[in-house]
Amino acid sequence: GIGDDGRLVGAAIGAAATGAMIGREPPAGRFFVTADQVRGDEVMITGGDARHILAVLRRRVGDRLLLIGPDGSEWLATIVATTPEPLQVYARIVERRRPQREPLTRVTIAQALIKGDKFDWVVQKATELGAHAFLPFAATRSVLRLAGQRADKRLERWRRIAQAAAEQSGRLHVPEVGAVLTIDELTSRVRHHSQAAGADSVVLAWEGERQRSLFELLRRRLGDPPPVASSHHGPHPAELMVVIGPEGGFERDEVERLVAAGAVTVSLGPLIFRTETAGPAVLAMILYHSGDLGRLPRG
Repeated sequence: GIGDDGRLVGAAIGAAATGAMIGREPPAGRFFVTADQVRGDEVMITGGDARHILAVLRRRVGDRLLLIGPDGSEWLATIVATTPEPLQVYARIVERRRPQREPLTRVTIAQALIKGDKFDWVVQKATELGAHAFLPFAATRSVLRLAGQRADKRLERWRRIAQAAAEQSGRLHVPEVGAVLTIDELTSRVRHHSQAAGADSVVLAWEGERQRSLFELLRRRLGDPPPVASSHHGPHPAELMVVIGPEGGFERDEVERLVAAGAVTVSLGPLIFRTETAGPAVLAMILYHSGDLGRLPRG
């Protein structure tokens, strides 16, 4: 589940497993740090992360942490000091490495707002699967409406969830969750992405499509998937955007506007997915096809 601070229950277990890659006793805890937290080999951790380290994980001086630097490198660090007021953890980096774990195919998920906490689920699961970024937007049929402080609070929550899911799943990049867009703003983003990344770079999942499947679009864009038995370690680099509609689906005029801006409508097959299922499902299909998922790790 997801706690009030956006952290996943059981995150420490996943972090400990990740720490085994260093080749020493697995550290309990895995945290992203920013450039302003680092001075040479010294790292200062504050706020919610410091509270999680000391109060939840009960780490003390001498214990180890796995930190992710702003450049995507992994650092094994030892806690050298803590302070209660303000709550801070000081750690010293003892080993640096640069694993290759991020998908080479960058997929941005433009997801229509969903009622309840289902958008939380989309952010959590798609981050675990390897999404590069999220673009929330309000469609005509979106039940949930967000504005002002309510939108700001929801956005802050989604970003916490993305970071917690990235920490838990061994990511080296926290997907950005953008501000909620209108359909006009989304159309503009689709046009810009299509112009920058080329034809077939914006995938619009639409139940009304009867001629073109996601698989055929991916074959055109990425080529055939590598054989299961191959030692393929080089997924096709690509920038893709996936557009997913709300509970009631898109209005036809919304589809027409997005297609005019460069989106390509595709069918996902004979089954009907809930909107919160569609995004992670399409993401998994794309990254499997490209070789980013389901193959032996690179490097």
